Amino acid sequence: MDMQREVRVEDQEYVLVPHEKPIRYREGDLTVTRSVAWSGPGCHDGCGVLLYTDSEGKLVKCEGDPENPFNQGRLCMRCLALPEVTHHPDRLLYPMKRRREDRGKDIWERISWDEAYEIIHRNFTEIANKYGAETIFTAHGTGRDIATYIVRLCKTFGSPNDTFPLAGISCYLPRVVGCFAVAGNFWVADCAQQFADRYDNPAYRLPETMFIWGNYPLKSNSDGLYGHWICDMMKRGMNIVMIDPRVTWLSNKAVEHLRIRPGTDAAVALAMLNVIISEDLYDHDFVEKWCYGFNELTERVKDYTAEWAAPITWLEEEQIVRTARLLANSHNAALQWGLAIDMTREATPCNQSVFSLFCITGNLDVPGGLIVPPEILNYLMGDVGGFDLSEEQWAKRIGPDRYGIFNFGPQILHPDCWAETLHTEKPYKLHGAWIQTSNVLACAGAQPRETYEGLKELDFVVVVDLFKTPTIMAVADIVLPAATFAERNGIRIGDGAQRGETI
Repeated sequence: MDMQREVRVEDQEYVLVPHEKPIRYREGDLTVTRSVAWSGPGCHDGCGVLLYTDSEGKLVKCEGDPENPFNQGRLCMRCLALPEVTHHPDRLLYPMKRRREDRGKDIWERISWDEAYEIIHRNFTEIANKYGAETIFTAHGTGRDIATYIVRLCKTFGSPNDTFPLAGISCYLPRVVGCFAVAGNFWVADCAQQFADRYDNPAYRLPETMFIWGNYPLKSNSDGLYGHWICDMMKRGMNIVMIDPRVTWLSNKAVEHLRIRPGTDAAVALAMLNVIISEDLYDHDFVEKWCYGFNELTERVKDYTAEWAAPITWLEEEQIVRTARLLANSHNAALQWGLAIDMTREATPCNQSVFSLFCITGNLDVPGGLIVPPEILNYLMGDVGGFDLSEEQWAKRIGPDRYGIFNFGPQILHPDCWAETLHTEKPYKLHGAWIQTSNVLACAGAQPRETYEGLKELDFVVVVDLFKTPTIMAVADIVLPAATFAERNGIRIGDGAQRGETI
């Protein structure tokens, strides 16, 4: 940015301070490039980084970008170790092939990119012509800045079967689909991430209370949230409620710490709903205007009292009541939640119960409450090339009616249906796979033996990754090396209102 930008918010004029340094500049003998850390080997947050390269273009250092308004120069070891990952002697650096009968053996032949693409095109074309394009599937990891491209690749083959091969979908998606089912989108805590000047923006309001539920953001961040934001807002006066069995640094700073019995989050949420509704503490105006089915909710939670929940959750009845009142009486309240809720037996309805607490208290779409990152909808629905397929081809997608709201996106093949099809060959046998940045046999599948037995029967498998993984060793016929975020250009939209940034 080489000039100031004037912005008007609620009839107030103010000026955003431009970056002091350009996107690329010299620092001594090194060239510094401003970038953003997503996949390979990034995470959900996309921290602003400064990449230092020498005269030969070799990456020698990665540091936090102090001018990035989101991480403000802070980095974890994942980014600080980027040069070690990039130049690691075990990195995959060029395409390789091996014979199908050599699967499981470390017998590879280096090939050119042109030859690799020719082999892939030939094999996928033969499979599509002989068995149908739907018998080819793509599988990918969390993706960050690559998932939508893989979806596009799948549809280019002519297949409706793209999957995120996490058995049981026990991470993140229970929260996502719970929110979708209740309020049409995924919602995140308003931490001023939509403003370049952050907390000082005149349109922003600090949450009076933030509920940190099943997540410890200082060590494990999700949904585009940086853990240090919590500390920033606490310094500015925000209270926190911790719902966590453990005693932590944050719990010692909390106005309430619910040391919940692990796995009983739904009981706490239902009891809090009971208190807020029975004591008439809910936001009447918001409920009357926006909450369909409130009467049914009232009837449903009638028996789930704090007295009922106390022995189940190992909490004192008084603390459950006190915490429910605190939420209802906060002028605005935000929610930062995490994987712990997704891993409960009642994952999706539990998430719906927790989210409903913030709905009926009027904390949706308000400053300092929960906000919608619009690009999340487009990203998760996979609106990249999906409508190129005919209705006839879409109808061949595996298991579209098997898992209810988990089929909220037309692009996603439910991973349990995918794993079952590999094993049973119903409704048809799968023949080809493109697996990218997903070590499905070692990291994602609850039944890796059955998944392996199915994958090894495929006619042709392509795997793309940074390193030679167990999945590559077990089933790959062609291996393509993936690039770290420091080695390529890309764009990422998703995980938060702030997350439209180039790499």
